[in-house]
Amino acid sequence: MNIQLKKGTDALFLEWKDPNHFWILGKTIEDSYILIMQNKKYLLKSPLSNPKAEGFTITDYSEDVLKKLLLKHNVKNIGINFEQLPIKYKDLFKEINMIDISDYLKDLRLIKTKDEINKIKIACEHTKKCYELIISNLRKQKYKYEKDIVHETKRYALENNLGLSFEPIIASGANACIPHHDNSGIFNNGFCIIDLGFSHGGYNSDMSRTIYIGNPGKQDIILYNKILKIQEELINSSKPNTKCLSLYKKSLDMLGDLKKYFVHGLGHGLGVEIHEEPKINQKSDMVLTKNMIITIEPGVYIKSKGIGIRIEDTIVVDNKPLILTNASKELVIISLISKDI
Repeated sequence: MNIQLKKGTDALFLEWKDPNHFWILGKTIEDSYILIMQNKKYLLKSPLSNPKAEGFTITDYSEDVLKKLLLKHNVKNIGINFEQLPIKYKDLFKEINMIDISDYLKDLRLIKTKDEINKIKIACEHTKKCYELIISNLRKQKYKYEKDIVHETKRYALENNLGLSFEPIIASGANACIPHHDNSGIFNNGFCIIDLGFSHGGYNSDMSRTIYIGNPGKQDIILYNKILKIQEELINSSKPNTKCLSLYKKSLDMLGDLKKYFVHGLGHGLGVEIHEEPKINQKSDMVLTKNMIITIEPGVYIKSKGIGIRIEDTIVVDNKPLILTNASKELVIISLISKDI
C-alpha cells in the first residue's frame, strides 16, 4: 500500500497494533514498526523475527536505531496516530514536532480498492453461509442457548480459516431489546436478532438478521416488514454524493412514531476495522463516495413489548448500491425450541 504523507509532515510512524500498520503492510507483523518518509520506507522489526515487506528496508528495532534514522533523514515533523501510539513513544519523540494524523489516516481508508472490496465480499459470503447453517440447525432443534449459536459461529470461523469481526450477538425474546446483548440466555419466544461477521484477509463483514421463534402475530409481521421496507429504501438511497446526515434523517422520517425506539446510528463504514468512517448518524458531516463500504442497519427496540428488530447489510456505495451480505431477509419463523435439548 503506497501512502502519501500528510502535508506538513516529513515522516509517518506506526506501531504494529495500529490497524493502519496492517492496512499499509497487508499483514500483521508482531513487535514491528513502520517509518515512512517521502522516498524511503523502513520496517523496524524484532530481532526474533525475519519478516518480508516489499518496498521496505528492514532492520532490527531499537530506540537508538530509530533516533539515528530520524536524524539521518532530518525529520522535524512526524505524523503520529495519537489514538494508538503508546505514551512511551510520545516521550521518545518529544524533541520532534508531533502531528496527529489519526483523522488523515481514517480518510485515506475511506475509499476501498478492488482488492479490499473482494476481501470484504468473501467475508460477507461466509457470513451468509454461516447464517444459513444456523437457520438449518435451528429448524432441527440443535440449539438450546443463545451462546450455542456463538459457539457455532466460532467453529465455522475456525474451520474456514476466518477471524471474527466481533463477538456475535444472539438476542431472543426480550433480550432482543438490548442492541448489544451478551448472549447469556436460553432461547425465548419472540423476535431473535442474529448479528455476526467474519474477517477474511484482515477485512471485515457485518450482518444482522431478525427471525421469529414461535408463532408471530399479525402485528409482529407488519412491524417486521415495515423495518425491512425502510432498510431496503435506505440501501437504495446510499449513493455517491448523499450526505450521511440526510440518510440518517430519512431513516427517522420513515420510522415515524417508531423513531423513539431507534437508539443507535443508521450505519458505519468498515474495512480493517469493524467500525470505520463514515459514521451515519446525527453528528456526521460526511458525504458518501463511490466504493465506500458501509452498513445500513435500522432497528427498533420496544422494551414495553419485549420486541427488538434489527436488519443490517454490508454494502458497496455506488449509483446502484451493491449488497454484499445477500442472505435472505424474508422473515424466518422457527417453531418453539424445546427446553429439553
